[in-house]
Amino acid sequence: KNLTPEEKKINKFIKGIKKKVEQNHPSMQKYPHRKRSIEELGIPIAISEKDKERHFEFMLKKLIDYKREHGTYRMPKYDVIKSSGNDNLLLLHNWIFTE
Repeated sequence: KNLTPEEKKINKFIKGIKKKVEQNHPSMQKYPHRKRSIEELGIPIAISEKDKERHFEFMLKKLIDYKREHGTYRMPKYDVIKSSGNDNLLLLHNWIFTE
Protein backbone atom coordinates (compact mmCIF):
# COMPACT_ATOMS: atom_id res chain seq x y z
CA LYS A 1 0.00 0.00 0.00
CA ASN A 2 1.15 3.52 -0.67
CA LEU A 3 0.68 5.09 2.74
CA THR A 4 2.24 8.36 3.76
CA PRO A 5 4.62 8.26 6.73
CA GLU A 6 1.87 9.81 8.88
CA GLU A 7 -0.67 7.18 7.78
CA LYS A 8 1.84 4.44 8.57
CA LYS A 9 2.27 5.82 12.10
CA ILE A 10 -1.50 5.98 12.63
CA ASN A 11 -1.92 2.46 11.24
CA LYS A 12 0.79 1.12 13.55
CA PHE A 13 -0.76 2.89 16.56
CA ILE A 14 -4.24 1.48 15.87
CA LYS A 15 -2.88 -2.04 15.33
CA GLY A 16 -1.03 -1.74 18.63
CA ILE A 17 -4.19 -0.68 20.48
CA LYS A 18 -6.18 -3.53 18.88
CA LYS A 19 -3.52 -6.04 19.93
CA LYS A 20 -3.51 -4.72 23.50
CA VAL A 21 -7.30 -4.95 23.67
CA GLU A 22 -7.26 -8.53 22.36
CA GLN A 23 -4.58 -9.50 24.88
CA ASN A 24 -6.38 -7.66 27.71
CA HIS A 25 -3.20 -5.68 28.35
CA PRO A 26 -3.12 -3.81 31.70
CA SER A 27 -2.63 -0.49 29.93
CA MET A 28 -6.10 -0.83 28.41
CA GLN A 29 -7.56 -1.01 31.90
CA LYS A 30 -5.41 1.91 33.05
CA TYR A 31 -6.16 4.05 29.95
CA PRO A 32 -9.62 2.98 28.70
CA HIS A 33 -10.10 6.33 26.96
CA ARG A 34 -7.63 5.23 24.25
CA LYS A 35 -9.92 2.45 23.09
CA ARG A 36 -13.01 4.67 23.34
CA SER A 37 -11.36 7.45 21.35
CA ILE A 38 -10.49 5.14 18.47
CA GLU A 39 -13.96 3.59 18.47
CA GLU A 40 -15.47 7.10 18.37
CA LEU A 41 -13.58 7.61 15.10
CA GLY A 42 -15.57 4.69 13.68
CA ILE A 43 -12.75 2.17 13.92
CA PRO A 44 -13.97 -1.02 15.62
CA ILE A 45 -11.52 -2.32 18.20
CA ALA A 46 -13.15 -5.22 19.98
CA ILE A 47 -15.15 -7.39 17.60
CA SER A 48 -17.01 -10.45 18.79
CA GLU A 49 -16.32 -13.80 17.15
CA LYS A 50 -19.87 -13.77 15.80
CA ASP A 51 -19.30 -10.36 14.18
CA LYS A 52 -15.97 -11.52 12.74
CA GLU A 53 -17.71 -14.54 11.21
CA ARG A 54 -20.50 -12.38 9.76
CA HIS A 55 -17.97 -9.96 8.29
CA PHE A 56 -15.98 -12.83 6.78
CA GLU A 57 -19.11 -14.31 5.18
CA PHE A 58 -20.14 -10.88 3.86
CA MET A 59 -16.72 -10.22 2.31
CA LEU A 60 -16.51 -13.75 0.90
CA LYS A 61 -19.83 -13.16 -0.86
CA LYS A 62 -18.40 -9.91 -2.27
CA LEU A 63 -15.37 -11.84 -3.56
CA ILE A 64 -17.58 -14.47 -5.20
CA ASP A 65 -19.68 -11.71 -6.78
CA TYR A 66 -16.47 -10.11 -8.06
CA LYS A 67 -15.42 -13.39 -9.71
CA ARG A 68 -18.83 -13.79 -11.34
CA GLU A 69 -18.59 -10.30 -12.78
CA HIS A 70 -14.92 -10.39 -13.86
CA GLY A 71 -14.31 -14.11 -14.40
CA THR A 72 -11.30 -14.13 -12.07
CA TYR A 73 -10.30 -13.62 -8.47
CA ARG A 74 -7.31 -11.52 -9.54
CA MET A 75 -7.58 -7.96 -8.36
CA PRO A 76 -6.20 -4.88 -10.07
CA LYS A 77 -3.20 -3.30 -8.39
CA TYR A 78 -3.88 -1.17 -5.33
CA ASP A 79 -2.94 2.08 -7.12
CA VAL A 80 -5.35 1.34 -9.98
CA ILE A 81 -8.20 0.65 -7.56
CA LYS A 82 -7.43 3.70 -5.44
CA SER A 83 -7.35 6.00 -8.46
CA SER A 84 -10.65 4.54 -9.71
CA GLY A 85 -12.48 5.89 -6.67
CA ASN A 86 -14.29 2.57 -6.22
CA ASP A 87 -14.40 2.38 -2.40
CA ASN A 88 -16.15 -1.01 -2.39
CA LEU A 89 -13.45 -2.55 -4.56
CA LEU A 90 -10.79 -0.95 -2.38
CA LEU A 91 -12.37 -2.50 0.73
CA LEU A 92 -12.49 -5.90 -0.96
CA HIS A 93 -8.86 -5.57 -2.06
CA ASN A 94 -7.75 -4.65 1.46
CA TRP A 95 -9.74 -7.53 2.95
CA ILE A 96 -8.21 -10.05 0.56
CA PHE A 97 -4.67 -8.97 1.34
CA THR A 98 -5.14 -8.75 5.12
CA GLU A 99 -7.36 -11.79 5.77
